[in-house]
Amino acid sequence: MNSDETGRAQSQVAAVILAAGLGTRMKSRIPKELQPLAGRPVIDYVLRAIQPLTPLQTIVVLSPAKAGLAERLPSGCEVAWQHEPLGTGHAAAQALPLLRPEVRHVVVLFGDHPLLSPDAVSELVDTAIQTGALVTLLTARVDDPAGYGRLRREGGRIVGVIEAKEDDSRYDGPVEINSGISCYRRDWLEEALPKVPRSAVGEYVPDIAGGDGGNGTGAGPTGCLGRRVAGRRARCERPGRAGGGRGDHPAADQRAVDASRGGHRRSGDHLHRRHGGDRT
Repeated sequence: MNSDETGRAQSQVAAVILAAGLGTRMKSRIPKELQPLAGRPVIDYVLRAIQPLTPLQTIVVLSPAKAGLAERLPSGCEVAWQHEPLGTGHAAAQALPLLRPEVRHVVVLFGDHPLLSPDAVSELVDTAIQTGALVTLLTARVDDPAGYGRLRREGGRIVGVIEAKEDDSRYDGPVEINSGISCYRRDWLEEALPKVPRSAVGEYVPDIAGGDGGNGTGAGPTGCLGRRVAGRRARCERPGRAGGGRGDHPAADQRAVDASRGGHRRSGDHLHRRHGGDRT
């Protein structure tokens, strides 16, 4: 796919920004997405990161408790409401009914990742479109996975994401974590997301990355693109520091896209790809 074709495909992308969480660890009455950072609200940096996509839609998922945030969003943003705090999978599902018929890909982001770069988001979506992946995940390898979900692989293939609260493993080296930022083919997302099983800590979008979404077909092609990611979880943290303690955020210079049967590997840039059609 050339750059013109990629551009046309990107025009059929919807961006869903999850911002319903109450952010109690911030210990502030100001929603974390509106916390000032270098003179701008945190969510402004996320909105700037998706600008190169020129998304067909930008949908922000909010809790009714954060109705004030809706008033601060730029014109053109749509709001989906999550009335119960049932996890990120449930939050993302609230945006599905708002998707326009022409949307083909859905990129899911969080409203508290101010260091997310436009290049990372564009490359994530480009990878999803060019490889035909059903799911493409933005990942990083860090010394301390802290509260991030950890990727589980079998034979190099992503087969699931283990949430931190459910993981009792000991690690001797860097751990590949899921940033939570991901891109999905719209038709598959609509089929799989409502079938995400409830975990001990709620529903999570990553649960569909390695599973079958309850439909017995398997997640099929999954990409994994290692890039710099950073979020804001607590007032005392320093975003962008790699391999720090709990509450710090990962920075990864390594790039990797996961491959499965029928895929290929370019060893020069450690790029792994899984191509469409293999749903087993």
